[in-house]
Amino acid sequence: MSDKGHACLKCGAEGDYTFDVLEIQTLHIREMGGERRIQSLGLRQTWYICRNCAVDHLKEIMDVRSMVFSLILKFGLVLAAGLILTALTWNQDLPLRIPGFAAILTGAAGIAEGCRRVMNKAGEYRNLPEEEKIHTAAWDLLLETAPRKTEEGSDLTYIPIDEKTLNYKNGDLMILYDLLPDIAVRAHKLIHGQPLD
Repeated sequence: MSDKGHACLKCGAEGDYTFDVLEIQTLHIREMGGERRIQSLGLRQTWYICRNCAVDHLKEIMDVRSMVFSLILKFGLVLAAGLILTALTWNQDLPLRIPGFAAILTGAAGIAEGCRRVMNKAGEYRNLPEEEKIHTAAWDLLLETAPRKTEEGSDLTYIPIDEKTLNYKNGDLMILYDLLPDIAVRAHKLIHGQPLD
């Protein structure tokens, strides 16, 4: 998809990949009985990503070694701090040792989970045709670059409006995009250009 004259969300150059999206706003409210969500439909908008940014992002995704190394650096510091703290408090009472143990667990879990995600993501791309890889990387970059919060503090997520989502039913949207039932119905209507009640 090419639509010159529209700015890339990442760098501002002319966009090559066009994405129509529906914004979903989710506010998490903590209550005595737990947490509940309030959702609303945001804007339906069109965003663009240029080919250069998409290709660069694809290279990052496929460079598993560098991604794993940066994860190890990031969470390795937490792990090392936990080991040092544990060593310093080893002969102390248990409550004083808990932060060290927690940091060790956090660092180790961060490295393991991060490595799993990086390898799985690269694996998903590996067998795609080249142009589909770049297009998928463009979408992934859009999700990384687009705003994630409203000024009021609601989380922002995005549903692509494309051939796949046009074939989804309300229930599919609800499951795939973690929508509340009434929002899934309204999103389905908006995606198909139908008026909301």
